[in-house]
Amino acid sequence: MQSWAAEELRYADLGDKRLNRRLIDIVETLSAKPAVSVPQACGTWAKTKAVYRFWDNQRKRCSLAIFAAQLSAS
Repeated sequence: MQSWAAEELRYADLGDKRLNRRLIDIVETLSAKPAVSVPQACGTWAKTKAVYRFWDNQRKRCSLAIFAAQLSAS
Protein backbone atom coordinates (compact mmCIF):
# COMPACT_ATOMS: atom_id res chain seq x y z
CA MET A 1 0.00 0.00 0.00
CA GLN A 2 1.29 3.44 -0.92
CA SER A 3 1.54 6.28 1.54
CA TRP A 4 -0.64 9.32 1.04
CA ALA A 5 2.44 11.26 -0.08
CA ALA A 6 3.32 8.65 -2.69
CA GLU A 7 -0.26 8.76 -3.94
CA GLU A 8 -0.30 12.57 -4.12
CA LEU A 9 3.09 12.73 -5.85
CA ARG A 10 2.53 9.78 -8.18
CA TYR A 11 3.00 11.99 -11.24
CA ALA A 12 6.17 13.67 -10.00
CA ASP A 13 9.01 12.99 -12.40
CA LEU A 14 12.33 14.46 -11.34
CA GLY A 15 14.20 12.43 -13.93
CA ASP A 16 15.45 9.78 -11.52
CA LYS A 17 13.48 7.32 -9.40
CA ARG A 18 15.78 8.01 -6.45
CA LEU A 19 14.90 11.71 -6.56
CA ASN A 20 11.20 10.91 -6.78
CA ARG A 21 11.54 8.67 -3.70
CA ARG A 22 13.50 11.38 -1.86
CA LEU A 23 10.74 13.91 -2.60
CA ILE A 24 8.15 11.56 -1.10
CA ASP A 25 10.35 10.95 1.95
CA ILE A 26 10.80 14.68 2.49
CA VAL A 27 7.08 15.37 2.19
CA GLU A 28 6.27 12.57 4.63
CA THR A 29 8.91 13.72 7.12
CA LEU A 30 7.95 17.39 7.09
CA SER A 31 4.21 16.79 7.09
CA ALA A 32 4.49 14.57 10.15
CA LYS A 33 5.56 17.62 12.18
CA PRO A 34 4.29 20.70 10.33
CA ALA A 35 4.64 23.11 13.24
CA VAL A 36 8.38 22.62 13.80
CA SER A 37 11.52 23.63 11.95
CA VAL A 38 13.13 21.43 9.31
CA PRO A 39 15.91 20.26 11.67
CA GLN A 40 13.38 19.38 14.35
CA ALA A 41 11.17 17.50 11.89
CA CYS A 42 14.12 15.59 10.43
CA GLY A 43 15.55 14.60 13.79
CA THR A 44 19.15 14.11 12.65
CA TRP A 45 21.72 16.37 11.08
CA ALA A 46 22.23 13.93 8.20
CA LYS A 47 18.56 13.93 7.28
CA THR A 48 18.34 17.70 7.69
CA LYS A 49 21.35 18.20 5.44
CA ALA A 50 19.83 15.86 2.84
CA VAL A 51 16.63 17.93 2.76
CA TYR A 52 18.53 21.19 2.31
CA ARG A 53 20.74 19.66 -0.40
CA PHE A 54 17.65 18.44 -2.21
CA TRP A 55 16.12 21.91 -2.15
CA ASP A 56 19.40 23.57 -3.11
CA ASN A 57 20.05 21.49 -6.18
CA GLN A 58 19.35 23.69 -9.19
CA ARG A 59 18.31 20.81 -11.43
CA LYS A 60 15.74 19.61 -8.93
CA ARG A 61 14.52 23.14 -8.32
CA CYS A 62 13.74 23.57 -12.00
CA SER A 63 12.06 20.18 -12.17
CA LEU A 64 9.96 20.98 -9.11
CA ALA A 65 8.88 24.29 -10.65
CA ILE A 66 7.79 22.46 -13.79
CA PHE A 67 6.00 19.84 -11.70
CA ALA A 68 4.20 22.54 -9.71
CA ALA A 69 3.09 24.21 -12.93
CA GLN A 70 1.78 20.90 -14.24
CA LEU A 71 -0.18 20.32 -11.04
CA SER A 72 -1.77 23.74 -11.16
CA ALA A 73 -2.78 23.18 -14.78
CA SER A 74 -4.52 19.89 -14.06
